[in-house]
Amino acid sequence: MIPYNFTFLSHPKICSGLKALEHIPFELESLNARKPLVITSARWAKKGLDRTLTKALYDSNITIGALFANAPNYPSVTIINELSKLYRDRGCDSIIALGSGGIAHIAKAVNMVVSLKTDILKCADITISSPLKPLICVPTADCKGGEMAAIAYYERFEKQSDFLYPDVIVIDSRITRHATSQEVANCALTSLAHAIEAGGVAALNPINDAYAHTALQFIYQYLPKTIKRPSNKDGSVAIVNAAACADTAFSNAPQGIVHTLAQAIALDTNLQPGIVMGILLKYNLAAKLHTKGGIRPELLLALAGIDTYAKTPEKDRQKAAYDYLIRCIDATDTFAPSTLKGLHIPHYKLKEYARLAAAKNKQYKETEYMALLEKSFEGK
Repeated sequence: MIPYNFTFLSHPKICSGLKALEHIPFELESLNARKPLVITSARWAKKGLDRTLTKALYDSNITIGALFANAPNYPSVTIINELSKLYRDRGCDSIIALGSGGIAHIAKAVNMVVSLKTDILKCADITISSPLKPLICVPTADCKGGEMAAIAYYERFEKQSDFLYPDVIVIDSRITRHATSQEVANCALTSLAHAIEAGGVAALNPINDAYAHTALQFIYQYLPKTIKRPSNKDGSVAIVNAAACADTAFSNAPQGIVHTLAQAIALDTNLQPGIVMGILLKYNLAAKLHTKGGIRPELLLALAGIDTYAKTPEKDRQKAAYDYLIRCIDATDTFAPSTLKGLHIPHYKLKEYARLAAAKNKQYKETEYMALLEKSFEGK
């Protein structure tokens, strides 16, 4: 029976595929904006991504108000304040985040400051009750999670609001094909964890499931070949589309045990959250397979298609879905160890991570967090 009690919001418009960058002028003008601040990193500027974007805007009425090509990985107060001042001094009316990770979260934080006319440190306590300035996200395939979600990470803060979604997500192979295999692995594992956890909540949401299942389809179909050849145009675009769909599903569901623990570990160790999520997810799925709730058999339909789903006996669908998901995780094994111990995380830190996770996300008890950490540490 399809449930009818649910809520769902997906604000961003997604422009994906051939010449997607050329859609930006129209999208900005439709948002009544013509003078964006473009934020990117030195790495992507060196690859010429800023020139690729600029070229796509040539035959339009769009004027780049400022181009900042030295964004760091970490969204610090200093860089957010510097870019907020640049935005105001140059008379910008919108923001384009050219890149993923810290670039996207810096753009969101700057958008809060210039839209709310406040200090970034005060934003944590402010309820955002109206749309911010137009924000276009042009992601690379090194997504770390949350870039296209209704969430912003800056300093050690985490801000959630429906108005933190980007207005437009532009996914173009000229931008996505420059990530490394390691970054593609991290992006895929983050998206996989977010999609599975969003699609595994008790309160079923058929629209959110559609986004989560689409993310899983992209990952299962394209991850193996994109890991081997990250410059593959179709593969890199598919992986970023998976990240966009997973971020939307993540925004419409409670944060899961894997995400919460991975964030706690990543903040302390500076490890990539996706790699940590992949390890935790593997052992969490194994544990769920033997619980009453188990793994939703619909995941098999999303991963393997209708023919395999129909041919698989009902009693075997959970295990089959589990096997398909493990194949996705195992596709990244060259770039990620199979245990937390392999990441050189000291065992004595596990209790601290369980405590931090329980304090942040009270859906699970500290003992539940600790149990997953212990299983993931030794691989038992």
